[in-house]
Amino acid sequence: MKNQIFSFLMLFCLSLFVVGCSSDSGTSSGNSGNSDDIKIPGLGGLNEIVNDVKNAAEQLENGEAKPPVNFRKLKEQLPQSAGGYTLEKSSGESSGMGSMKYSVAKGTYKSGDGTIKVSIQDFGSYGAAIMGFAAWGLVDIDKESDDGYERTTKYKSHKAMQKYNTKRQTGSFEVIAGKRFLVKVEARKAPEASMKAVMDGIDLDALAALKPEE
Repeated sequence: MKNQIFSFLMLFCLSLFVVGCSSDSGTSSGNSGNSDDIKIPGLGGLNEIVNDVKNAAEQLENGEAKPPVNFRKLKEQLPQSAGGYTLEKSSGESSGMGSMKYSVAKGTYKSGDGTIKVSIQDFGSYGAAIMGFAAWGLVDIDKESDDGYERTTKYKSHKAMQKYNTKRQTGSFEVIAGKRFLVKVEARKAPEASMKAVMDGIDLDALAALKPEE
C-alpha cells in the first residue's frame, strides 16, 4: 500500500513537471520561461507544488508523515446555519492505513425540499496529493450555457471550483485551503446563493491554521 501511494505521488509530481514544461514551450521570447511563473491561488507556483509532493513522498517513505487534524475539530468548522439552511446532522471520521491517513467532517443542511451537503477533508502531510482528487486544482476552466456554468476561480485567496445548474438547482462549490484541506459544498434543489452562503459560513483561514495534535 505504501509503495503504491509513493508511486502515485511521484507520478503526480512528474505530471506537474510535464505541465510546467508544456506551459514554458508556449511562452513568448520575452518571458523568462520559468514554470514557477505559473501561480495557482493558495497553492503557489508549479515548482513549489512539485517540492510539496516530493516532501510528502519522502515523509511517507521515511515514516515521518504528520497526522491529519482530528475530525472533531473539523466538525467545529461547520456553520450551524447559513443562507436560510440549518445544520440537521453532522458526522466525522479518521481513517487510513499506516502513515497514510485522512480526516473528514460532514454536515447536511436542510430548508424545505432543498438540501446542502458539506464535507471538509484533511489529507495531512499529503495535502499536495489532494490535486489528485481535485484535478481542477491545476487547470483553468470556464464554461457557460443556458443551463448553468462550470468555472475555476479564486475565492478568498484560495483556488476554487464552482458548478451550478440553474434549471435543476444543483451544483457544487469546492475550495482548497491551506494546501491540505479540501472543502466541498453540494446543493440539491437549493438556490445558488444559499450554496455560496454556506461556503461563506466556513472560516477558511481558521481552517487552514488548524494543527494536528502531536
